[in-house]
Amino acid sequence: MRSDLKSNPISQGLPSVISTVTPAARLVIEDGVGISSAVIAAADEIVIGRGTAVGVGCLITDWDFHPLCPDCREENRAVSTRPIRIGARCFLGARAIILKGVVLGEGCVVGAGSVVTSGSYPAGSVLVGAPAKVVGDSRCSEHPG
Repeated sequence: MRSDLKSNPISQGLPSVISTVTPAARLVIEDGVGISSAVIAAADEIVIGRGTAVGVGCLITDWDFHPLCPDCREENRAVSTRPIRIGARCFLGARAIILKGVVLGEGCVVGAGSVVTSGSYPAGSVLVGAPAKVVGDSRCSEHPG
């Protein structure tokens, strides 16, 4: 994990925050994952595959934090959760947001500032925008997958 301005000039020197928020939560970060000043919060399950790069300021969370209903918030009711799976060798650009239930196949790329709100994406998908949409394939002709 790198948060130091010397190793990543856009990190703003902010620390990474990696947490489980329920006793049963499962958070798996496989070998070779790089994380820069990101927030990863698991209430259910988050799996990040080997060799994935998590860019500066990314947010990865498998729960809603708060109910939409004001009365439910006041009553401190439980919120919806769904597991997140991020495949091996993915790249999440700076300030990308990955929300509950998202599945990214191996080698997916999420553009900087993109918000992936739902869905399952095959290997090599390139996603951009808010909400994110598939715009291409990350595999080149030399490495078609």
